[in-house]
Amino acid sequence: MHHLNRRLAPDVETMYLMSSPQYSFLSSSGVKEIASFGGSVESLVPGPVAERFTRLYPRPQEGTPISPRE
Repeated sequence: MHHLNRRLAPDVETMYLMSSPQYSFLSSSGVKEIASFGGSVESLVPGPVAERFTRLYPRPQEGTPISPRE
C-alpha cells in the first residue's frame, strides 16, 4: 500500500494505524481456508456459520500441518 501511494503521490506521507482485531478486515477466503484445514473459526464468525463450516469440512484436508497440541 505504501509503495502504491508513494508512486501515485510521492509528496504525500503515509501513516498506518492498526485497529483492534474486532474492527479489522476479515477475509472470507482466509476463514474458509482455516476451516478447511481443521482450524477453529468460532472466534471469527457467528456461531451458526462456524457450525456450518464444521459440517462442510468434517475432516481436515490432506497436508494439514500437525498442531503442536496434538
